[in-house]
Amino acid sequence: MEKEEAKLVGFWASPFVLRARLALKIKGIPYEFVEEGNVKEIPTLLHASNVISEPFKIVEYLDATWKSVDSPLILSVDPYNRTVQRFWTTYVDDKILPYMKHILKGSTDNDEEEFHESMQVLESAFNNESQGKNFFSKDNIGYIDISLGSMLSWMKAILCCWMRRRHLCWRGGLNYSKLMKLSKE
Repeated sequence: MEKEEAKLVGFWASPFVLRARLALKIKGIPYEFVEEGNVKEIPTLLHASNVISEPFKIVEYLDATWKSVDSPLILSVDPYNRTVQRFWTTYVDDKILPYMKHILKGSTDNDEEEFHESMQVLESAFNNESQGKNFFSKDNIGYIDISLGSMLSWMKAILCCWMRRRHLCWRGGLNYSKLMKLSKE
């Protein structure tokens, strides 16, 4: 079953699709990527007549199907650590991602403040969980690391967009918050 070709269907810009792509790359699994804009953010893995959707479930399937020294596990085998990975991934999806979308669309100062607070909580969690190592899972990349990594390009785009808006408002003598409120009317 491991030998059959894997196909991943999804939209290239989705961080959820990127999670599945990163997992496939980390595990060294060859696959074909099928660009499909109609699936929105949900990736779908096709392998050996199995259809798996949702990035966490895809990673569970990959870890269960490709077990070897050459294909490192992404999810912890320890139930507690696996729960911690899932908790922080849910935190990222529920707390960080919505603020990123709000900021990209033209945020209020409140969105930026809440985003900053959420990032501080996440940074504190990283410092506690990683114990000075490079990854949440300490020595090896885990699912939470993939989840965060999948959003780096979005974070960069949002930062560039946010800085450009601030700069244009500053150059024009406009109040950024008032401008954003006016743009929504």
